[in-house]
Amino acid sequence: MKRINASLLTLLLSLGMAGTAIAGESYSAQPGATAAPEAANYQFNDDELEKFAAVQQELEGIREEYGAKLENVEDPKKAQALQQEASETMTDAVKDEGLDVETYSTIAKAVRNDDALRQRVIEMMN
Repeated sequence: MKRINASLLTLLLSLGMAGTAIAGESYSAQPGATAAPEAANYQFNDDELEKFAAVQQELEGIREEYGAKLENVEDPKKAQALQQEASETMTDAVKDEGLDVETYSTIAKAVRNDDALRQRVIEMMN
């Protein structure tokens, strides 16, 4: 469970996936980039995509909140505790929306790599 939580946190914080990547504010496709194998072979249903779209704003708020907290922490143990707390909060938000973390992560990878899918999610967010 900790590995999945850490993976989600890493995915969302370090790649800035949710709000900015989906909205296209900071997204730029890499030439020759292809979808992750698990994302390329997965067909998402509307319900999954709607849940993914619905949780984005909440995840962005969590990222901003914990990002600000982490900027002011110098003690590595406190930073690690905050990162774990952020991870658990994000995981709970995803689960509360009705998605499991693995499905959320797979959709996130696909959205980053598939322009049509990304546009579909953006439309669901509006």
